[in-house]
Amino acid sequence: MSTPKTQTCPLLRLPQELRDKVYTYYLTEDEGYHHNPEMNKLRYSDERQIVFAFMYTCKQIYEEMKELPLKVNSVTFTTFFPIERPGMPRIADFNRH
Repeated sequence: MSTPKTQTCPLLRLPQELRDKVYTYYLTEDEGYHHNPEMNKLRYSDERQIVFAFMYTCKQIYEEMKELPLKVNSVTFTTFFPIERPGMPRIADFNRH
């Protein structure tokens, strides 16, 4: 006989309001998320990968957390000018014809 997850996981025994505070504390980044245009991904401001491991521990926690990362963090986008690389055509080269 299996036991429900709420009985085996102390976190899930807490009221939803307290779990939401735990989730918010875990996800909140002081400087928010920053878009890395070279990788086209969101990152922490210091370029570290955003870690959502806690969110993927079980289906119930995922369902309760899935909308929070973008609700509790700002997202910063910046203008991107790619660095020219040897052997790669410049944008102007495509407009010559």
